[in-house]
Amino acid sequence: MPAPPSRPAIVLLHGYPLHGAMWTAQRDALAAAGFRVLVPDLRGHGASPPRATATMDDMATDVLATLDAQGIDRFAVAGFSMGGYVALVMTAMAPGRIAGLALVDSRTAADNPAQQAARAGAIDAARTGMATVADAMLPKLLSASANEALVAGVRAMILSNPVEGAVAAIAGMRDRADRADAFAALQAPRVMIVGEDDVITPLQEARATAPPGVDIVVVPGGHLAPMESPDAVSTALVAWASRL
Repeated sequence: MPAPPSRPAIVLLHGYPLHGAMWTAQRDALAAAGFRVLVPDLRGHGASPPRATATMDDMATDVLATLDAQGIDRFAVAGFSMGGYVALVMTAMAPGRIAGLALVDSRTAADNPAQQAARAGAIDAARTGMATVADAMLPKLLSASANEALVAGVRAMILSNPVEGAVAAIAGMRDRADRADAFAALQAPRVMIVGEDDVITPLQEARATAPPGVDIVVVPGGHLAPMESPDAVSTALVAWASRL
């Protein structure tokens, strides 16, 4: 009998204003299940320095170049929030390379005019410093029941990122295109994982926009479910990855 095909690598893409360390629990769980896992820092976050622009297309191109450099042709991708926007661009750019797609507390739609206006205010606030970003984002990222150690850890992660990267990323999210068609057209295992108390990409929105055949997995916690409910999100991602 021929040998079974090797499992595709899995790419985990973080959200704004965080970096790849937000995926520590899920990286370890997927690795323990036998998957090769890559957790890049998107431009302007973590170890990846800011550049003049940070559109979702820029970030998708960066990630695809990293995969090319490592000789990885086919892969699955899970993206949290902004990372989901980047994953959707990758799906539009290279659908034949995508073995599966997981959107974690993310959405396929572009910003509406009200959301774009709010991004403009967020850019102005970010220019005053990452402490301002942390103060604005923490109540949206975590539920009211999040413990103090988690809140402190997320704050430290936000503060570790440069202002220039935050400003460019906000502008990139503001200007992104709608990618609902790319998500609907993908012929590969797809899942949407949503924190039940998510106030940024709420559960009712996921239910209203999920294409036929896409599973929705509800987990405890707020928007930053991978850190607030690490075991539940890890279980959901391993189950999705087992279908690849």
